Amino acid sequence: MIFYGGTYIEKGPAIIWEGNEGWYKNGKQHRLDGPAVFWKDGSKEYWTSGKYINTEEVEALIKENNIKLKNKKHQMLFKLRF
Repeated sequence: MIFYGGTYIEKGPAIIWEGNEGWYKNGKQHRLDGPAVFWKDGSKEYWTSGKYINTEEVEALIKENNIKLKNKKHQMLFKLRF
């Protein structure tokens, strides 16, 4: 396990273990510009301030309502609002 100072690293994950990576802020899973957890099997999890974001539900909402988002940053900000 590699633990980079604990709670927050701006340029990369705060913790790396067994091929997994996690971003944290103030001891809680947190990342605004992408997934906060990358699992070694390729799956991802989105978290903000320790709150899990169900991306499947948000992506379904975007599709059902034909919401157009300009770029990945706008997509992430939209997801974080729900």
